Amino acid sequence: MLKDNQNQISKIFLPVRFLTGRFTIIFFILFSLAIIPISRFDQNISTTVRVFIIDAFSPIFNVISKPVFFAKRVSKEVNTIFNLHSELKRLAKENEQLMVWQQVGYRLTYENNSLRELLNVSKEPLIDGISARVIADSSGLFVRTFIINAGSLNGVDSGQAVVSSRGLVGRISETGLRTARVLQITDMNSRIPVIISPSNQRAILAGDNSDTSHLLFLTDKKQDLIDNYVITSGHGGLFPPGIRIGLVSHFDEGSVRVRPFVNWSQVEYVKVLTLKDD
Repeated sequence: MLKDNQNQISKIFLPVRFLTGRFTIIFFILFSLAIIPISRFDQNISTTVRVFIIDAFSPIFNVISKPVFFAKRVSKEVNTIFNLHSELKRLAKENEQLMVWQQVGYRLTYENNSLRELLNVSKEPLIDGISARVIADSSGLFVRTFIINAGSLNGVDSGQAVVSSRGLVGRISETGLRTARVLQITDMNSRIPVIISPSNQRAILAGDNSDTSHLLFLTDKKQDLIDNYVITSGHGGLFPPGIRIGLVSHFDEGSVRVRPFVNWSQVEYVKVLTLKDD
């Protein structure tokens, strides 16, 4: 019975809804046609009418736009999920490879320690570090140094190596109680025993107050040294062996130039290397 009444009411209002819809369409058509001649004669009136219509229908535009924005947001989230899925697969594969290399590292470490014990080779000293921040740059035309906020009270001593996250920075040249001066590897007074890898040549890395350093006492100056790694050799006991310094970049009038890994304009935090207590 209730359903029949609803159907009857719908039948009664159906013509009204039809006429209302038809009237709305006709109204907008006539309104649009009326605006065309007005816009040709008076631009200000047409602009005012257009702004009024936009303001009046802005709530409707807002409601209509929400599903569109929602669909865009959903599409973006779906793309993100797919990208994360592919990234997860890549990282999982990379992790498997790293696990393999980890096992290789464990095995090589065990073999190395066993051979050292068999040959009675003395152990390398353990290296520790003192973190410090660069508080002043005292570089000039004839010197390449900077000041750090760690001194003798922190365990810093002259001659200790100073490194950053990129590689060797220099060595401690002067120490105070709470500060110390670092002599950069590019300073003209810097001399560091190094090894060129993989050619395994030994040389002395010397600075000349430029942004690069050069190699002294190099026995074989060949073009194939380009892009070879330069690391500390440990000779003299001043620097630990194996600290990376830079790459052989080019030859300049017979001089072999080395480009340091360190970006001097971005050195903010450094670590002073010390011997670790057993």
